[in-house]
Amino acid sequence: MNTKAFLVLLLSFGWIWFCQHWHCCWITQSCMTGPAVTAVTSPKSPHLDSPLIFDWSASEPITNNSYNSYASSLMEELTDDNILEITGTYESDEPIPDGYDNMGMARAEAIRDLLSDQIAGERVRLVSMMVSDRKGSKEQGFVSHTFKWIKAEVDESEIVRLADKTIILFPFNSASNKTDPKMDAYLSDLAQELKSSRQVVHLTGHTDGIGSKAYNKRLGMKRARKIRRILIAKGVRRAKIKLHSEGMAEPVATNDTDEGRSQNRRVVVTVEE
Repeated sequence: MNTKAFLVLLLSFGWIWFCQHWHCCWITQSCMTGPAVTAVTSPKSPHLDSPLIFDWSASEPITNNSYNSYASSLMEELTDDNILEITGTYESDEPIPDGYDNMGMARAEAIRDLLSDQIAGERVRLVSMMVSDRKGSKEQGFVSHTFKWIKAEVDESEIVRLADKTIILFPFNSASNKTDPKMDAYLSDLAQELKSSRQVVHLTGHTDGIGSKAYNKRLGMKRARKIRRILIAKGVRRAKIKLHSEGMAEPVATNDTDEGRSQNRRVVVTVEE
């Protein structure tokens, strides 16, 4: 066979192979270049019959279509004198999110935020609890919370006058704009003292040990700001009021009892030249 005939034969085989490859891979899309691949569903597929769940190691809640009715049913128990206790649960080997003591507290706070359009933050108490490791929890979503309605521990503020400072004790989780007669009378006297002198007042907010450090830091500041708003409304210049928050960092009593926690929920008022 001469060279010309060999080249023609080689080109013919090449053309036939190209046409077959084009038809299989581009027309019928049936060519196989490796072993067959089967699609795999993500292992973290939530329980669709649970309205509120979490994935393992995650603090972001997952809801389904029944969540709204679930939340509405929960709010049917809200009254004028109770608060909602949210317990976030967690397993021993789940990571600890930044700013929280554990994953359970992060989940409890996320649920509180989820319910914020139905219940005010000061009506919510956050708790965490470690539970036994659950079989299969790392592969699929699971329920990581409980709810309980409880009576508020303290109904009114308390004023404690000491030699060098005054302590305003707050109801549980409270930082609202409402005032009671004892607080109003004390702040009226304080406002008159500040307006008639060159003195400056320092307001330091404190909290009990329930909730995350970050949340309590904010709550302590909210309590200090509440007192500032009242003093400004009574005529005190804003520049004469200094705000601070220690959050849960400086307890004066145990956080293991209701009485101890009530002593820790406070704003400390100090006046200086």
